[in-house]
Parts: sequence; structure tokens; C-alpha cells
Amino acid sequence: MANLADFELKAKGSAESLLALKKVFENGNDENHPFDKSKNFLPRIDDGVGFTAIENDTIMISGCCAWSVDNCMLDNKNSYYNKFKDDPDYKEVTNVQKLAKELNLEIEIFGNEIGGDFAEYYRINNNGKIISSKTIFLTKNAIKNISKKFDISTRKIHKYIESLSDGLDESELDQEMLNLYDTDYEDYVFDDSGIYYPAYYVIFNNSVRYGEFTI
Repeated sequence: MANLADFELKAKGSAESLLALKKVFENGNDENHPFDKSKNFLPRIDDGVGFTAIENDTIMISGCCAWSVDNCMLDNKNSYYNKFKDDPDYKEVTNVQKLAKELNLEIEIFGNEIGGDFAEYYRINNNGKIISSKTIFLTKNAIKNISKKFDISTRKIHKYIESLSDGLDESELDQEMLNLYDTDYEDYVFDDSGIYYPAYYVIFNNSVRYGEFTI
């Protein structure tokens, strides 16, 4: 499988529609795992998807997908949906925008791909239209937050990251930057390959969400 993105999705609608959405996610596993191609499925969704109980006309769905939410769940020229939709062996392939319209659902999705250095957000209305979206570049945002918290220039932070990857002796580095290297999780800014992303600096609400659900 490609690099995995974590995702967290919230959907709002009737209980019947939410159960139908759940069934699609249950069937939409990675291509290396068995799934029923005769039923609606989302391509390249890992097989460890979790679901909350339906409550107040909403359900939460979380799991992993191959590379990004954009690739696995949406309708665009780079998506797996458009790769598979004309293949007779994958005629039931679908996407979240299409499901939102068919099932009359409002849907929000957060994605987080640390390996690719980005996070995603999409809000989709019950006509299947993306009405709000955002891509966050994690290193850029983390550096900005670190700079603000410690009152250190972003240039100095970049220099420190470069020095770590170059394997320079710590004695050659600015003590001010060395003070940021802390094994306590809440203040752990760097590891030996560069920058690290605890919630404190990237401002994730949890391991996936870069913000709050609004539906």
C-alpha cells in the first residue's frame, strides 16, 4: 500500500443514510484485501476502519487510506475513483461526494499524512459539493508555531533542521536551539531526522484533526 493517511469523518443525516454510508466504508478496503466489487466501495481504504454509534443523526468514521483523502474519497482527476470508474471490473466504485448527494448527507473529513508533510480538511454538502477545503503544510505551520512560542527566527529554526540532517556536532549549534531538544512529549520539537509534530506545535485536536467539526 502507498503511504497511509489517517482520516476522521463526520456525517450528518438520517439513520438509514448513515447506515448505508457505514456499509460502503466497511466494504471499501485496500485492493490487497478481499472486498465485494458488486457493491459500492471506496478504493484504497485500509481494513481497520472504526465507527461510532449513530447518535443525534451523526456518525463518526475513522481509519487509514492510501496516500490522501483527496485520492481515496473525492471526485477529481487524480482520484482513484476516476482511475477505476470506467473499468467494468470496478463498476460500483464510488466517492464520498457522490454518496453525500445520493444519501442526502452533510460530511466533513480531516486527513493527516505526516509522511507527506500535509493535512487536509473538506466539508461536503448534501448536493455533493465541496463547500470548504484546506490543505495545511505541517513543517511550515510547526515552524511558525515554534518560532512564536520561543521567540526564535524561522531562519534559525530552518538552519537547525538542516544541521541535524547534515549530522553536525551539537557543539557547533546555537545553544538556544539545543534547548528545544526535549524528550518530554509536550515539548518535543525535533528528532534526529528533522522536525517532529506533537499537537502542541501543529495544533491538531487529536492525531488527525487540524480543527473542529462544524456539522
